[in-house]
Amino acid sequence: MMKKTILYRTVKASVVVGLIAAGAGAVALSRLTSKPVSATRKTTKRAYVYTRSGKKTAKSYKKGTKLVARDKKEIKGKKYYNVGRRGKDEYVRSSDTKSAYKLTVQKKRLTRTIKFKLPKGKRAEVIKQTVTLKRRVKIDPKTKQKTYGKWTVGTWKAVRARKAAGYQPSVAKIPALQVNSQTGNVTVVVTYQKKPRPGAEIRKHQRRVEKWRKYQGSLDN
Repeated sequence: MMKKTILYRTVKASVVVGLIAAGAGAVALSRLTSKPVSATRKTTKRAYVYTRSGKKTAKSYKKGTKLVARDKKEIKGKKYYNVGRRGKDEYVRSSDTKSAYKLTVQKKRLTRTIKFKLPKGKRAEVIKQTVTLKRRVKIDPKTKQKTYGKWTVGTWKAVRARKAAGYQPSVAKIPALQVNSQTGNVTVVVTYQKKPRPGAEIRKHQRRVEKWRKYQGSLDN
């Protein structure tokens, strides 16, 4: 019994989806507007070509040949890569190949620090939001040349300002922010001011009016 695993990447979102069975793969291809993911393999010895049913053919690839694998398949308990070109099926054993490149993952950690400078007598609060971005790096073992993939993106979630009785924060809410490789670390400082007491402005205006009246009275005398 044959099992076939086809890896698909959605073109729009670049999300890799693993699909089991060839029939399911065909349906998903039309629904997700996907394309197969290619992987470059290198033969470690003379690698013979096999048919879909696992029958060995006379065709082979010499040691050190680079092949583009379109998908991976299991035949009678053994794993094969389909390296056929132009839609043809040509399978080589997984044990006869290895990855042609060394793959590593580069990480970048970005932090948004939110500082709440609360009124005197209250301890200041600090919130740190951390996002880790990643990208794949492909290294050619011979030339050491590196090929970089795209960075992932992340999000710093929205945060509401801390409440302090009798005080008004400089901002009520720190908005959410999408983070990419160009964002960098960010620091946000929230300060607090005393809220005006009810009627305080009216009383202040009344005192000004009264002062002005007294001044006018002194001129009349």
